[in-house]
Amino acid sequence: MKIKTESSAKKKTSLLCGFVLEDNNKVLGFPKFDSKTTTSVNQSIKDMEGKLGKINIIPIPGKNPVQRILIAGLGKKENLTKDTIRFVSGKIAQKARELKLKEFSIISPPSFVNEPISSISQIIEGAKMALYKFDKFKAEKVDTSPDLTIIVSKSNKITKAIRASEIVADGAIFTKSIANLPPNECTPTTLASFAKTISQKNKMKCKIISEPELKKKGFGGISAVGQGSKNQPKLIILEHNHGSKNEKPIVLVGKAVTFDTGGISLKPGAAMDEMKFDKCGGCTVLGIMKAVSELKLPLNVIGIIPSVENMPDGESYRPGDIIKLYSGKTAEILNTDA
Repeated sequence: MKIKTESSAKKKTSLLCGFVLEDNNKVLGFPKFDSKTTTSVNQSIKDMEGKLGKINIIPIPGKNPVQRILIAGLGKKENLTKDTIRFVSGKIAQKARELKLKEFSIISPPSFVNEPISSISQIIEGAKMALYKFDKFKAEKVDTSPDLTIIVSKSNKITKAIRASEIVADGAIFTKSIANLPPNECTPTTLASFAKTISQKNKMKCKIISEPELKKKGFGGISAVGQGSKNQPKLIILEHNHGSKNEKPIVLVGKAVTFDTGGISLKPGAAMDEMKFDKCGGCTVLGIMKAVSELKLPLNVIGIIPSVENMPDGESYRPGDIIKLYSGKTAEILNTDA
């Protein structure tokens, strides 16, 4: 999806989208149309009543630069949250793709409804994330996402907001794409490779601790959970150091069990395929660190991802085992489900 801005809504577009508040008879920021189109728009507003998430589409006949108008309800103004426009923009983007359009345009709400930078961020994040599909292993890929034009007064602040919002949305999509990988395609070593790639691209420090160094340094918990798998555990550490030297870092820790059978305390077979999602904590940290580094935030941020695969095997740790943790404390294992 390519994103750009235009100052005027009077542009050629396959789909011009505007928001309407509940109990309001006007589309926010809409340009003037001929009387026939205006009548259709007014009737559409009456029909949908501006209810949150409701969408109506009005075809525009003739040689009008706007081929269709889409009206989307935001609900009551007093109920608007920082997620409302994001949610509705996602529904708009999905409708544009359903119609197999190459592009569509959304009019950003005026400032008396919502702060412009917030509106821009919500529109972009909502549209990009709503169009995400995991089709890496499918023979038939999802159709290309339509391009988006946002109708808003241009400024340096808006340009920066667009760039930042794209980075945030791409970070979330990156997280989802890794989280959705099947266990045979995403082991602890795979996650370590992703970490190395984003660290090299975005100039972050990256340290990967593997066996036998994990045991040598005293990471008994990680070693124990991962010792039943041929895919060795990894401790992944990413550092974004753009704050002052004396500033304490923000530390993010995300567990990444790339597949969790439960080990010797085996989980029930039903829905065990979903145990690939036991790595989502670590995937989220990777996505955040990617976004933080690309945004060049003036902060010190550390991302820590202990990654293992928990499998039943002759080498697996057992209920009843006592292991020594990095803190120096010992722990008795009553259940090996990590």
